[in-house]
Amino acid sequence: MEVHPRELVVGDIFCVEEGIQISCDGLLLKGSEVKTDESAMTGETDDIKKECIEKCMKLLNELD
Repeated sequence: MEVHPRELVVGDIFCVEEGIQISCDGLLLKGSEVKTDESAMTGETDDIKKECIEKCMKLLNELD
C-alpha cells in the first residue's frame, strides 16, 4: 500500500526509501547508515546520522 507522506499520522509505521521527504518526528525501528537532512528545521547543513531505537535504548541503559 502506498500512502502520501502528508497522510501519515501519529503511530504509523512506514518504510522510507532513499530520497523521500517527510516532515515528521519519529523512531527509527530498523535501518543502517541512515542520515537525515534537518536543515529546514534546525539550520544545520550537515546530514545527521540516526541510530535504531534498539541501539539508542541500549546506550541509554548503559548510562544508568
